[in-house]
Amino acid sequence: MTRPVVYLQGSIQSLRFNGQPANLPIYDWGEFDINTARPACKICLPDGAEIAVSKWTGPKRTRTYPLAKVYDTYSHSGKVVTVIPILKDEGRGERENDTNLDRVNFITLSWMNLMGVYVILAWYCDADKKDAYRITHQRLDNSYVRQKIEDIARYKMDAHHWNRDHFVQEFISIYEKALQSYKEISQRLGVAMHGQDEQFRFLDRVRSAANPHELDLAKYAEHSLSASERAALRETITEHQLEHAQSASAKGFFEIRNYLGGIYYLTVDEVIFENNNRIIIQESKNSTRHTLPSLNDIKDGLFKLLLFSQIQELRRDDVSLQFRVRLRLTGAFEGTLSLPTESRNIEAFTANWKESACRNVLWLNEELARLCIEGILEGNDG
Repeated sequence: MTRPVVYLQGSIQSLRFNGQPANLPIYDWGEFDINTARPACKICLPDGAEIAVSKWTGPKRTRTYPLAKVYDTYSHSGKVVTVIPILKDEGRGERENDTNLDRVNFITLSWMNLMGVYVILAWYCDADKKDAYRITHQRLDNSYVRQKIEDIARYKMDAHHWNRDHFVQEFISIYEKALQSYKEISQRLGVAMHGQDEQFRFLDRVRSAANPHELDLAKYAEHSLSASERAALRETITEHQLEHAQSASAKGFFEIRNYLGGIYYLTVDEVIFENNNRIIIQESKNSTRHTLPSLNDIKDGLFKLLLFSQIQELRRDDVSLQFRVRLRLTGAFEGTLSLPTESRNIEAFTANWKESACRNVLWLNEELARLCIEGILEGNDG
């Protein structure tokens, strides 16, 4: 059964991060290559300035935990940059269209804008042949990424302005470069790729009517959102369907306004109604085979909740809501434990766990306390 979508409106003035510092490798600028660098790192520029950089191995937020890598860079006090492939085609597949073809979407832009992360859209310029229908070890255009990092280092305005200009002015041309590159890779390696007709139709749908070389952000948003999210955006979902349902859970669709007056759209796993005007904004992570979800999965949830935790005002229609944010982890263990808590409680709860899982809970407990976010561990084993 499809869960309903609840439409909420909020505002945020500023974003603070008080989490534990990440230990990131540092690369000198002369040796930096986006393809060989660690997924989260720092770059030391010739003038001595440092920029924290993360890279995505695909455009989707849900496949390879890219937000966890962004989270690892977030403790850096200077500029934070993330490099996102605009399009990733893994090959047509032996049975037509049975492999992934992903593109970056509007919700990702919203997340990065609100979190103050500078985006570099990039494209894959090379790859290796896996078989007649698949490519592997895809590589980004490193010289282009380096040029954009230099541009960001000199840029005097915030990430919101950079990202908007970058998407509006360069999205179309970068997407076209990605398509041309895949065509050349296909010919060079003798690998069948996905057909490109639909990709060009997509570009035609999101181009600006005033300037076909520019992206129309409103069209892009509409095209990126799922059917349920578009329904929420248009406020056509059934009104008040959850108002009288204790502990009812819905997928959350948020319209967030920042101090600049910009409007952004975000989603969250669960909105749980405790009563008509009190909710829990919850990200849930589950593991069926391991004690806990992976640390990357946990950081993915924290990245989202960090922003939600700092919303100043939240409403549904004209009703102000009280809210708390919570990370829920389920796994192959017994019992329930609320976090943050005292270390001795964690030690007792995890007494029979592997050392690595115990370390992760202790790290998470400290992080939740610093970020003022709730957590709950709920075992699948009864």
